[in-house]
Amino acid sequence: MTATWGLIGNGSAVAALRHSLTQDRLAHAYLLVGPDGVGKATLARALAQAVNCLQPDPPCGECTQCRRIANGLHPDVTVVTVEAGKREIGIHLIRELQFSLSLLPFEGRTRVTIIHDADRLTTEASNALLKTLEEPPPHVVLALTCHDEEALLPTIRSRCRRVALNPVATAELVQALETAHGVDRELAGTLARHARGLPGRALAAMADPEALAGVSRSIAQLRALVAADTPQRLELAAPLTGGGGAAREGLLALLRVWLDWWRDLLLVKTGCSSGLVFAAEMPNYEHGAAALGLPDIRRAVAAIYGASRQIDLNVNPRLALDVLVLRLPKVPGLTPT
Repeated sequence: MTATWGLIGNGSAVAALRHSLTQDRLAHAYLLVGPDGVGKATLARALAQAVNCLQPDPPCGECTQCRRIANGLHPDVTVVTVEAGKREIGIHLIRELQFSLSLLPFEGRTRVTIIHDADRLTTEASNALLKTLEEPPPHVVLALTCHDEEALLPTIRSRCRRVALNPVATAELVQALETAHGVDRELAGTLARHARGLPGRALAAMADPEALAGVSRSIAQLRALVAADTPQRLELAAPLTGGGGAAREGLLALLRVWLDWWRDLLLVKTGCSSGLVFAAEMPNYEHGAAALGLPDIRRAVAAIYGASRQIDLNVNPRLALDVLVLRLPKVPGLTPT
């Protein structure tokens, strides 16, 4: 494993954990904070490997402990996450966790529990977890990941050592995609810009041949919407929503593309044409910048962001999208790029 514990960027976070490990000053609980796709899960797994690695410079990534943890087969490493079809982590999962943590390690030196999306714990689950954090067993390390730490109980936050992970600079992400994953420079640049500094998002798009084609479709749908009148907008928006969690996630992904497009337009309007996510859209950005005022563009950005937040909070997706498409300013004359 590399000196960055498999992480792209955020070397300071890795260095802090490494220092605590070498000085034998590990905390019993860590709160890994950052946007989705920044590398929180990677760092949590690396921490589990580091405290159980058999080599003098952990985590090596090669010993039996590291490999079993990487493959999800280690009996002393438990991962808790939101169950399929649910929106929150229920108390029954925390009660099961508490029982496992009461046991001594079976194979490694330390029992590690990783709780992904800890900001989705129910109130009852949070209170149950708090009891474990107040009196942690000596052989246990907990790693909680979240992107909205304000949604956690203050008492939980105060009992964890906070480690913040930040989006990675585009140049650093491009280099990592080129050198570590063999992506050609042009594609690496496209992936990195669209990922907005989030390696997980870039790697997911790299692994999915349809991902970039989906981005192009999302932009084409946006062009059609902003050129249309009100009745036609609602007709165009109707197929973009559907039932189930997968459809909801797809809609959030579509809105991320729209948000990037309007942010690019905002940059062009304010005289900045470097660092655009969709550089090929420059002719349309120039057209939109000439047709719209700065307040119009800012309102569009705010509207898309607001719709995304509402959908993430379980507001009816169709309602949120209908309201959004009616708020977007009209921009006729956009052309395919």
